[in-house]
Amino acid sequence: MKNLFLTILFLVTFFCHTSYAQNDSKPAYIISSNGDTTFGTGYMGWSQDYCMFKKLNVSEFRLISPVEISAFRIIDGKNYVSGQVKDFDGKLKW
Repeated sequence: MKNLFLTILFLVTFFCHTSYAQNDSKPAYIISSNGDTTFGTGYMGWSQDYCMFKKLNVSEFRLISPVEISAFRIIDGKNYVSGQVKDFDGKLKW
C-alpha cells in the first residue's frame, strides 16, 4: 500500500512539474536596447532569467540575457520587460 501511494505521488509530481515547462518555441520578437524590433521564434527560460531566440531564416537559437535587450514578447502571449529588481536578499538582479 505504501509503495502504491509513493508511486502515485511520484507520477503526479512528475506530470505536474513537466506540464508547466515551456519547451517549444513560438512566434516572438525582441526589442533591443536601442529600440530595434527583431522578429523570429523563441521561448522564455523557466526562471525568466534568459530567453532563447532565433531570427527568421536562421537555423540556431541564441541565448539572450535581459542585459542585452529591453523586452521580449511572445506574439499573442506574454510580454517580458527587462529591468533590475531587488532579490529577497536585497541584491539587485536582472
